[in-house]
Amino acid sequence: EVLAVGDAQFQKKCIGKMQDVATREGRTVLFVSHNMGSLVQFCERGILLEHGKVAAQGPIDMVVKHYFSSAAKNAIWKADAHDAFRPQKKAFFRRVELLDADGAPSTELDVRKHFFVHMEYEVPRAFKPLELSVRILTTDGAPVMTSLLSDFEPSAPEVEKHGVYRATVKIPGMFLMPGSYLINVAAHAGVGEMFDLVPGIFGFTVLDTGTNYTKYQHNHHMGVVMRMLEWQDELVELRNGHDLLQLKTADAI
Repeated sequence: EVLAVGDAQFQKKCIGKMQDVATREGRTVLFVSHNMGSLVQFCERGILLEHGKVAAQGPIDMVVKHYFSSAAKNAIWKADAHDAFRPQKKAFFRRVELLDADGAPSTELDVRKHFFVHMEYEVPRAFKPLELSVRILTTDGAPVMTSLLSDFEPSAPEVEKHGVYRATVKIPGMFLMPGSYLINVAAHAGVGEMFDLVPGIFGFTVLDTGTNYTKYQHNHHMGVVMRMLEWQDELVELRNGHDLLQLKTADAI
């Protein structure tokens, strides 16, 4: 794959040549890639191959969506129903799901769209306080961020609970850099006792489907989160040859 090697200038040259062949010479270019961002950016139609057979074909957005949906099988976790220690816990997770923006289970997620971590948990006997947390980590175990139930509702841990509950946390799109991550879920008493912890419950991949960072290709060195920050850029000095012209304010002219 030409875009996986070489420096930025070489990649730009290759992309330019492909576009010229397709638009100016009227030829069809077969572009084979696992980079969703490049596919969406350069292609109008796509073909998805699975085990050497055509699994989907049509408009590129539709084919990319089908590619995401094929990752559903590893996006649902269920607790062992025969675990003898579960009833002894003050709280424990029964089921956890990783859902894409459409609410479908998936471990391959579109960088541009939000996704959800959906948890079903049980409190066998009434008690409080109970805090829930979801932590996202890099594949080498470095924490990226942690979200707490009390972030959204500070008084939630102090509500006495008894029964089966469902909780969902929404992670925004354009937040995690394209790459691979892990998720931990935990039920605990604030900074105190840990009731249930499921580490590395999901491994998932955020796929670049076309962002401002697509042109950099290997963007792992740019960090693990992306945020569109507010910038200011203004001219303060105007250089004309060897002379420096100071900008004048409106009231001074």
